[in-house]
Amino acid sequence: MNAGDIIYSVLAANAPVAAVVSARIYPIDVPLEVDLPAIFFDVSLGAAVDGSAPMSPAQISVGCLAHTEAAAHSLAELVHTALNGLTHYSAGTWLHSMALLGRAESRDEEQNTWGIVLAYGAGVTF
Repeated sequence: MNAGDIIYSVLAANAPVAAVVSARIYPIDVPLEVDLPAIFFDVSLGAAVDGSAPMSPAQISVGCLAHTEAAAHSLAELVHTALNGLTHYSAGTWLHSMALLGRAESRDEEQNTWGIVLAYGAGVTF
């Protein structure tokens, strides 16, 4: 399992998040034809740091998309509650101590979409 799989499984198993997005959680980007609200995520690993268990720093972006500003902010709060401080192990991969680094907002008037992107830092050990 990789860190992206962990992010997906934690969000999909979180009852408040799943109640809002159902199974609309996607790696990298949300397809255009998907109903909103929806979530996308991306995990970027840095160079491994040697030690007794090699650890890679990770930057994790999670985007929360909805048709209204209030719905996007509400979904972002649910996602943040599920992920902030997360340490999780699955199938040989540890995701350590996710911490919020920043938050950005966007609006696409043409698509009638509001977006909140949460940026997290973490460590990943394989």
